Amino acid sequence: MDSLLSWLGWVVAAVLAIPVVIRAQIKFDINEWQKNRQQQRRARARGLCSHAYLVDEEGTRYVKSAYVSPPGATAYQCQLCRHITHDYDEIQMRIKYWATNPDKLWERIQKINKLFG
Repeated sequence: MDSLLSWLGWVVAAVLAIPVVIRAQIKFDINEWQKNRQQQRRARARGLCSHAYLVDEEGTRYVKSAYVSPPGATAYQCQLCRHITHDYDEIQMRIKYWATNPDKLWERIQKINKLFG
C-alpha cells in the first residue's frame, strides 16, 4: 500500500507540473509584441520613404527633397526616415522623378500615413 501511494504521488505531481512547464514555454508578452510590431512598421515605412515631400504654395504644388546636409558634412540625411547617403546625383534623380509624378508621390505618402494611422 505504501509503494502505491508513493507511485501515485509521483504521477499526481507530474500531472500538476505539466501546466506550469507549458505556461513557462508559451509565455506571451503583449508589450514585447507591440514593440516588435512598431519596429516592423518603422522598417516598412523606411522602405516606402520617398525622401521627398509636397509643398502647397498659393495653389501650386512643389516637390522638395527631404535630404539635408549639416554644414561641413559630405553626407545627406533624410529628415523623414533618417536614411544617410553620400550620392547627391541619386538625390537629384529621385526629386526629378517625383516632380514629374506628383500623384505617385501623394499615393506613397498616403501609404506611409496608413501604416501609422
